[in-house]
Amino acid sequence: MQTFSLKLSDHYQELGQKSEGVLDAYIPEASPEINPDIMRPSILICPGGAYMYCSRREAEPIALNFVGKGYNVFVLYYSVFEKCFPYPQLEVLSAIRMIRENAAQWHCAPDKIAVMGFSAGGHLAACASNLYNDSRLLDIIQAEPELLRPNASILCYAVISGLKSPHELSFERLLGEPDEEGLASLSLELRVDEGTPPAFIWHTSDDGGVSVKNSLLYASALAEHNIPFEMHIFPHGIHGLANADRTTVYENPVCAQWIGLCLKWLDNLFYNSGEPAESCV
Repeated sequence: MQTFSLKLSDHYQELGQKSEGVLDAYIPEASPEINPDIMRPSILICPGGAYMYCSRREAEPIALNFVGKGYNVFVLYYSVFEKCFPYPQLEVLSAIRMIRENAAQWHCAPDKIAVMGFSAGGHLAACASNLYNDSRLLDIIQAEPELLRPNASILCYAVISGLKSPHELSFERLLGEPDEEGLASLSLELRVDEGTPPAFIWHTSDDGGVSVKNSLLYASALAEHNIPFEMHIFPHGIHGLANADRTTVYENPVCAQWIGLCLKWLDNLFYNSGEPAESCV
């Protein structure tokens, strides 16, 4: 497996000196025994941490699950200083851009990029899914929206809304003392439109860190705009489960099913051309 790290601002100077974004790559070696010309789907992981830090248990342990199943995986360690907006948002879009611009070299299918996020990282993944054409960000990045838009999102106990059942600390870290207009602009259930990519969503109904209402709000917005999604609400589980198995801190065998469910969803979307499953009726 090929692994390397890149500081995004070294490649995209428009991010500025304050940008702390680092992209770690996990790419299976091209081998004549497999298929040296294969172009794999990619997953870009945004760990959680309330925009205060990037959780390590929601980074490499997650990546290794998907590398072994035929995916190139990248982990974004995004900027987390006080009042960090718009740096994390610029960095996640720049990471998607970097994957596309290096698709041939890294054996990445440029039209099969999923962004995955946990907790506050889920908010960042949802930002990538809905703010890729935001004029505030495009004025800085100076790139075409099509280069920045992910093809799918995977939202794991994600922070979504700054207005309804908000995770207040995440928005304080992003915006300082935000007003309602600032909160609304980063409440992703309000930013969903016909260009929002399909989503896989999971949460637990008794999550005490980020209310499950966040995922329900996003799913409702997707349904309103006829965007395909799959959602799993598990009955019990604390916040921050990550893999939910022995590879991370917390074990929860029921919630650990999310990885297999997500892989089936991704495989259907990226390997099976998104064809709907046969009816059980």
